[in-house]
Amino acid sequence: MIPTIGQTVAKIRSIAAGPGEDEILPYDLRRDSRDARFFYRDLARITGRVIDRGSMLHDEIKSYKRSLPRGTRHVDAELILDFLMVGVCRRRYLGSALASARGILLVMRMVNALRSLLYVPGMGWVRALLGRVKGTLLLIVYRPSLDNAPVDCPIWPMILYRWIASVGDFHEEAKRLYPLFRHLAQADEETLATFTSHIDRYIGIFEGLCEASLGKYLRSLGPYLEEVWPRRKGRVGYLLCGKTKLEYYLNIVGAEIIGSLTLDEFNSAKECAIYLPKCMSSPEMWCHKRWTTYGNLCMRCGIDCPACVISENVKDSGGGAYIVSHRTLTHTVWERKKGRTRGIINVSCVPNLLTGALKGRRLGIPVQSAILDYCGCQHWCARTAVTNVYLKKIREILSRRGRISGGRKTVDTRKRRDS
Repeated sequence: MIPTIGQTVAKIRSIAAGPGEDEILPYDLRRDSRDARFFYRDLARITGRVIDRGSMLHDEIKSYKRSLPRGTRHVDAELILDFLMVGVCRRRYLGSALASARGILLVMRMVNALRSLLYVPGMGWVRALLGRVKGTLLLIVYRPSLDNAPVDCPIWPMILYRWIASVGDFHEEAKRLYPLFRHLAQADEETLATFTSHIDRYIGIFEGLCEASLGKYLRSLGPYLEEVWPRRKGRVGYLLCGKTKLEYYLNIVGAEIIGSLTLDEFNSAKECAIYLPKCMSSPEMWCHKRWTTYGNLCMRCGIDCPACVISENVKDSGGGAYIVSHRTLTHTVWERKKGRTRGIINVSCVPNLLTGALKGRRLGIPVQSAILDYCGCQHWCARTAVTNVYLKKIREILSRRGRISGGRKTVDTRKRRDS
């Protein structure tokens, strides 16, 4: 039955109005009807404490540095993040990795590789079909009830690496962590047992610190995983939507650490572009975005569209605002066409945050991250909604570059000190 014009308009208005009061969301940065300024304040505090407590892994960091190729430079904060990712993946997915057959993982890797090649117009139906296949395979290889990692497993590094490299949801993490997994696989049993013990203790400290400061923003995650997530079985985003609090903390703090490491490069970049998820734009029939080689450029066609508001605020940055589909940021195209003297502001929901930051780090692009106030796309909600981001966070990132500050251009303070 074809919907009437009134039904269509009512549906569009419901999407633009945001999630309903009865909608259970994984997280919401607007705690107690306030904006997200307090979240970013708490995040800045907790990130420094997490890095400071990482000094307990001094021996492990020193040993890992010796195994890296000569000329490779990594600061301790970056290696601490690598250890955090390995520890969290071990705690959450080692049980599933041990129970997964290699043949199924091989098939799943082939399906994911084929889906990544089909990001071309006209092939969406094939991607949707392969997505159903991936969702079915996830029911076999991902078993949440087996998240408790066994302690005495001397071959867990390569088993876990094979699993995260095959499921398709940890593409950037697998590339980033391969040297560390290889280093652990070559270690003797005593060294590996010591590392496992130390990293488990550090993960416990990390979780406690984050729970004290950031847990209040994830109060609805528990009800979401109990009531909404089971309905996602068989879908391509089943693993993504099932992430726990610990993984949310890892994404939030990890993106902040990478952002701090690339801050100087970002501030000195000639131009900067901002990548907005598709869920921040108006419904498709109202959006007049224009396709370019770097993504769909926002044309600022509607003042009530969050993407339009962001685009208006970054129009002086030289790069523009681009609307991209879910997890298809065109960092590779940007790096190849524009070079590495351009920066990117990546706006994403929490579960996708660290992946975008790691991709920019791998390509040598300085990336700063901003988090959606809440989720709103079809992966999370029964009724999709237009999402938003804390605008002052975007302005703060750009003001460091001397681009805008409260809507006005400012003088670069670094040049003032030099003079």
